[in-house]
Amino acid sequence: MNAKTFSQQLKYLLQLHLFIFHVLSWVSITVGAMGVIAFKHYLWYFSLMTLSWGGVNLLVFLCCYWHIRKHQYVNQSLTKQIKVQYHIEKILFLNIGLDIGYIVAGILFFIISEKRWQFIWHEFGYAILLQGVFLLSLDTISSRKHYKNRTKHLLQD
Repeated sequence: MNAKTFSQQLKYLLQLHLFIFHVLSWVSITVGAMGVIAFKHYLWYFSLMTLSWGGVNLLVFLCCYWHIRKHQYVNQSLTKQIKVQYHIEKILFLNIGLDIGYIVAGILFFIISEKRWQFIWHEFGYAILLQGVFLLSLDTISSRKHYKNRTKHLLQD
């Protein structure tokens, strides 16, 4: 494989991951905002946390998008692109660790909800758990695709 083919696959994988993450951000913001307006009590707290995560995700998306646009990887050597691919894999592994942390935090919020402010912690926990599960799925699938792309090209050369 040549550098052009590798860079096209790298660009496609990055764009796909960012597109899904961008959609998640706007879905979270939309669902959260509608819930904050429409609900009271229990679901209001879930909606508030979902809206908050949507805003955080959108900021992360914008930073990633800006970073990728700033650093053009397409017209670089295959060796440099493989290093970039490996760097992306390391970032995704870090994200997977954070995603597991979100899931654990959501479960802990459920445990806390048994003792104090039951509905607040329960709904916050549910929103964080849902966020963590989705992000874990997205980051795990993306990490595997990036790894396969890098190893496929290394084995062919």
